[in-house]
Amino acid sequence: MSYQGRILHIDLGSGAARVEELDGKWARQYLGGKGLGARYFTAGVPARTDPLSPANRVVLMTGPLGGTIAPCTGRLSITTKSPATGTILESGIGGTIGPEIKFA
Repeated sequence: MSYQGRILHIDLGSGAARVEELDGKWARQYLGGKGLGARYFTAGVPARTDPLSPANRVVLMTGPLGGTIAPCTGRLSITTKSPATGTILESGIGGTIGPEIKFA
């Protein structure tokens, strides 16, 4: 598995941060930044959470091949709850941000 093995949680309200170990089982079951990001999101945000409440999360997740020479793997997945629809959404961005976050 080519993840870095850690998840950083940052509370934007208080500025507090904590690091936890990556759940290896989840990393194998939900391959890639999109799948793993959705898993961490749904584990931490109850289904009826208001998208504009402090209980909503924004999950930034990279994939296992990010930062390698494999083509098209430097994506960053962003998962949250949409204020427009009230459902989970995922968006991806390219460039160097995915590998930079992975190696930070």
